Formats: sequence, C-alpha cells, structure tokens
Amino acid sequence: MNDLNEVPHKLSEAKGKVVLINFWASWCPPCIEEMPSLIRLVEQLKTDDLQVFAVNVNENRNRVARIASKLGFNFPVLLDATKSVAKDWRIKVYPSSFLIDKQGFLRFKAIGPVVWDSEESITQVHQLLSEPYP
Repeated sequence: MNDLNEVPHKLSEAKGKVVLINFWASWCPPCIEEMPSLIRLVEQLKTDDLQVFAVNVNENRNRVARIASKLGFNFPVLLDATKSVAKDWRIKVYPSSFLIDKQGFLRFKAIGPVVWDSEESITQVHQLLSEPYP
C-alpha cells in the first residue's frame, strides 16, 4: 500500500520490528478518539523497533491528509482506497488493530478502540520489543 506521499510500504519490510497496524476511518468517532493515544505511544517509546501503520479505508487522500495533519500523526498513514486490504484482514469493525511480533506472528488483535498509552498497552508492546529476534 502507498502512504499519503505515494511511498509504497510492505509488511515484509518491517521484519525484525514490532508492527502495530490500525485500520481506521475519519467518519468513525472511536477511531478519531483513539488516535491521540496511539500518537502518544509512539512518542513515549521512541524506538525504531516499533513500526505503526494507520490504514485508512476507502477515503479520499486529501481528506485523510487533512485529518492526519490536524491530529499530528507521527507514523505512516496508508491508503486502502478499494478496501481490498481491509477485506483481506477481514475487517468488519473500526477501529481494528493488530500487533505483530518481530518474527511476523500476530500476537494481539483489538476490535474497537484501545487506549494505546495505557500501562497495560505499553507493557504489552514493551514485552514484544524485548523479545529476541534471530
């Protein structure tokens, strides 16, 4: 998928990193409410070993760019304009998030909003970050 700057991103490129994928839409109030905590998580952890992707589903690039700028996203916003990726991941509810370990295994799935900078979420991400990568 491409980000807002037309730069392509592949999940396989993040091997060796913990990856958090968040499927969202601007028309979804819980999605918008969740984003500040995701931004704070990235700011608090300040590590290159965590890669966050916010996958916007089926919306106009300009609208998404305005919202990302307004909220101050500090991670790539990917565009799933045709819903094909959301369909592949079987997304039915927004937001939906997936936490993938350094080896590429799904370790956590959240259907609905998460407070990403809560003690529980930070501990969970720290645990995955501390696991060795062969």
